[in-house]
Amino acid sequence: MTLSRIQKLESLGFEWSSHGTLWEDRLSELADYRKMHQHCNTPRCYSENIKLGTWVGTQRTNYRLHLEAKPSPMTLSRIQALERLG
Repeated sequence: MTLSRIQKLESLGFEWSSHGTLWEDRLSELADYRKMHQHCNTPRCYSENIKLGTWVGTQRTNYRLHLEAKPSPMTLSRIQALERLG
């Protein structure tokens, strides 16, 4: 991959990591949930958005692993983003 191709893709808004984009999408869905319900305690089996409920449970698990200094995809920036939502 040449630098010029990389720059062209990025100028189009190409996302190199689909996982990061998915995480941001779910965070946005959680923000919408919070606006409707005034909290972020999304049930794991949330019937209106099963993927969101599962995602929130996964974030809680990843956070616990992070606190225990075990391998986890949870980062400081993700923790801060979630804490800003409450």
